[in-house]
Amino acid sequence: MPMRIFIYSLAMSIPMAMTLRLLLAPHHGRVNPGARLAGITAILILAINLIRGGGALLHIGGEVSFVSFNEFQAALILLLVFLSMRGISASC
Repeated sequence: MPMRIFIYSLAMSIPMAMTLRLLLAPHHGRVNPGARLAGITAILILAINLIRGGGALLHIGGEVSFVSFNEFQAALILLLVFLSMRGISASC
């Protein structure tokens, strides 16, 4: 289960990391505040995915299984849900 969480977090992070350069670079000398907000949200999601994957491999917060998640992993998933909702509203 920890390796599954790590691989899922890594796979979810790759497209976000690839779009950061496009979001944070000024386009024709202009800075877009919406793109900057989406970029900051993407950075936060990347950080939480890194913490979540590393925490699962290092068993931070206790053992993780299909039957029961630990509180640490549950809190990180909750943060990811709220950040992804923020990212969707920022890009609209």
